[in-house]
Amino acid sequence: MSSCWRIIIFPGELEEAIRGFVEYYNNERYHESLKNMKPVDVYEGKGHVIQNERRKIKQETVYRRRLENQAVNMVIDRNVEVKHNAVVG
Repeated sequence: MSSCWRIIIFPGELEEAIRGFVEYYNNERYHESLKNMKPVDVYEGKGHVIQNERRKIKQETVYRRRLENQAVNMVIDRNVEVKHNAVVG
């Protein structure tokens, strides 16, 4: 849907503009009140599938980030240990 405004002169143009807006609103726009899903997805019963997929992606992302952070912390700890040994030794 175009975000620019234009003057509508004929009733047919108004009907087409409204039809376009309703199409966008129901089929393309994510709604916060629908847990950031499109009305068409909720209407067609896809809400649970979408929510489960999002939950799975989130769990995988958290797991991957945890592993990455652990690896970084190991490198940092190792560098601190090496520096400490150089100062003490």
